[in-house]
Amino acid sequence: MKHILPFAVFAVCVSSFSVQAETYIGASLGQTKINSVDVNGNILGMSGSQSYDADERMMSGSLFAGYNFNPYLGVEVTVGGIDALEEPTLTVDRMTYFAVQPKLSLPLTEQFAVFAKAGLAHFSADFTASNSLYGYSGYTTVSTSDTTLMFGLGAEYAFNEQLKVRASWDYLKPELDILNVAGASLSVEPEFQQLSLGLSYHF
Repeated sequence: MKHILPFAVFAVCVSSFSVQAETYIGASLGQTKINSVDVNGNILGMSGSQSYDADERMMSGSLFAGYNFNPYLGVEVTVGGIDALEEPTLTVDRMTYFAVQPKLSLPLTEQFAVFAKAGLAHFSADFTASNSLYGYSGYTTVSTSDTTLMFGLGAEYAFNEQLKVRASWDYLKPELDILNVAGASLSVEPEFQQLSLGLSYHF
């Protein structure tokens, strides 16, 4: 009896834990803003950095999937894309990211909860610059990527057991190398803030 009772308690805990677990998939659409850009350079041993204010906005969207171990703890995977940024002499496109983030939720009512996410994101982009800056025609494209931290805050409302709508804010600041040759390097760190509205289906 002494051995059966602890096992029974453990079985009940595991059973209740698995009952609360759920898998979900969803999609979101929103707007991403670049607030600032840090530029870091090193030419022939001389290094320097400069920060520029920016007010660029682009459309963005994402697909996400997650697993909630219980109402408070889960993990989420996101694949997202950001619309191209076009300037007279520079275009940044193919901006995509893949993120894996543990998720903490706080249910405030049976239908409404707030959440926070923090994890790693792999961000990639193509920089296409006009060669007219250097006195000849044509364009040069550089593909670059970086793995960086990504944070998120949000709130979600459950229409029923399957459908939930969410509003979220996400932040990341990748460091992207756009020049790396002998004796010279140049990198940019754009600060992305994303506001989005999404819908998820829970199994």
